[in-house]
Amino acid sequence: MKGWECLYKHRAGRLFLSVYVDDFKMAGLKCNVKSMWSKISLVLDIEPPLKLHESTYLGCRQREFRYDDDVKRIDAHS
Repeated sequence: MKGWECLYKHRAGRLFLSVYVDDFKMAGLKCNVKSMWSKISLVLDIEPPLKLHESTYLGCRQREFRYDDDVKRIDAHS
């Protein structure tokens, strides 16, 4: 994405991938995420994906909380 050189989008899969050094974070349609990680792991030696709230990203721990019945939010803290 222009101006966000570490952010990639996959239009057909409706996915975004953020890459920073050795941290990869993917967001998008839940039904497409798992298969995309499988495709990426065919060409890169990566560890199995973790849920965002189970990992550290850019030095911050994330936690998940429910915003309403349909939406979950992620909150970062160091």
